[in-house]
Amino acid sequence: MAKQLTGCLIKPVSTLKPCREYAQGAQCALAMLKVHNPFYLSADPGNAQSQGWSDAWQYQNSVYAVEAENTADVAAAVDFARNHHLRLVIKGTGHDYLGRSNAANSLLI
Repeated sequence: MAKQLTGCLIKPVSTLKPCREYAQGAQCALAMLKVHNPFYLSADPGNAQSQGWSDAWQYQNSVYAVEAENTADVAAAVDFARNHHLRLVIKGTGHDYLGRSNAANSLLI
């Protein structure tokens, strides 16, 4: 699919990954600074405005993300998701505290 896109095909990674690996490390400290910046979180495909509500939902990274630059990129992403049985999720500029802009085994546009 990457060859069909004008935009980028990305493998999202959570900013909090270093904290899951070593909570006292320097990389975790840097990650904790980043998660307090809502502009960083909303622009990065590996993050959400909220990393999840306590006991309500857990943030799950999409398998891949498409940084769509035009309608052809969106169409290619939709076709890829359909053909590979991936849930399709959309990350827009609005808030989504219900986990609809990310999901395990999904393709994020």
